[in-house]
Amino acid sequence: MSDILLGALIGAGAVLAANLLQFLTSWRTSRKADANWRRDQRRDAYAELIQAGDDYRKAASDLQVAARPVVDLIFGDHMRAKFETIPQAFEEKSHLLDRAASRVNLLGSGEVQGRVNALALHALQTMSNAAQADPKVSEEDWRLVTNKFFDLYDAFLNAARLDLGFDALPPPAEPGGPTAPLQRP
Repeated sequence: MSDILLGALIGAGAVLAANLLQFLTSWRTSRKADANWRRDQRRDAYAELIQAGDDYRKAASDLQVAARPVVDLIFGDHMRAKFETIPQAFEEKSHLLDRAASRVNLLGSGEVQGRVNALALHALQTMSNAAQADPKVSEEDWRLVTNKFFDLYDAFLNAARLDLGFDALPPPAEPGGPTAPLQRP
């Protein structure tokens, strides 16, 4: 009888061990799937901010260079509607940038959050004020504002790449060097 009891205990122990192993494997797979889902959410938020940042910069540049009185003199009233939509487009892109930055602040790492906060603050305050200034800021001042935007954008992009497990972008080559990057407009 003890052999039967011993066999039953060994069998029950083997079944219990198999079930425990299956549970642990399932739990580990679930944790990995959860981590992958979170990484995908961060990636999507970062991509949304990249798109919103590019669109915002373009809308700010369009607003900064739009000279409506000159347009009215040269093209007349039929072109006025096109140029009246520029401030509306700028406002819409401002909202999209703000929303994308909020999403990154919700999902991103602390390092990325610091970079995106600096970028959003510069874009939505400094760049916005410069783009809407009346009289318009000088070309040199606008270039300084946009260069600062690009520097903050690059810092965010590198922090996002590192957060997602990619290598950071290499630093730009020296101006005029053999592999010098294209100059930003």
